[in-house]
Amino acid sequence: MNKEIEIKLEIPNTDIGLVLEKMEQKFGLVAETPFLQTTYQFFTNDFSTQKVFPRIRNEVDGRTTLTLKVKKEESQNYFKRLEYESGIGDPDAIIGMMEHLGFPYKVIWQKKRTLFKSRCVDGDDVPIPVFSLDETPIGFFLEIEGTESEIENAIKTLNLASYRRIPKSYLALWEEYKKEKGIDRVDMVF
Repeated sequence: MNKEIEIKLEIPNTDIGLVLEKMEQKFGLVAETPFLQTTYQFFTNDFSTQKVFPRIRNEVDGRTTLTLKVKKEESQNYFKRLEYESGIGDPDAIIGMMEHLGFPYKVIWQKKRTLFKSRCVDGDDVPIPVFSLDETPIGFFLEIEGTESEIENAIKTLNLASYRRIPKSYLALWEEYKKEKGIDRVDMVF
């Protein structure tokens, strides 16, 4: 089990190069090859009261994982969840089981995710959060995951405070976007 703390920053397409350049200069991070990540998220009949959110998705290393995100506390500044994750061998079987486990609704969402690796030398004692640049059907987002202090240090170091800060899931953003644009489709896919 991990305690996940993250935020998303909405990055205009025109600013992506600048943000990536800052990440390389300040933290020694370089982008890996983007990959298409498809997530199956499952919901109960009344997801407004739902506290456990199962998902299945493909990972950059070729694995498929089942993750349970457990809502424990609300935060205005961060997206916080307990996270349990395990690799699975037969995603279709697990997808088929979800309705019988009390999660009858499924939403599929995709993102083209770019992960970053550090070029910093071993022994560098500056804690660096995990960065992911996600291209989604609703825009580009820089996801920063770490401790609250690591996240705040990264925002300050990279001079990102002017970007819209989002302490929500992609599906919450998708629901807002659909409402704003009058879209009635369920899935957020390319």
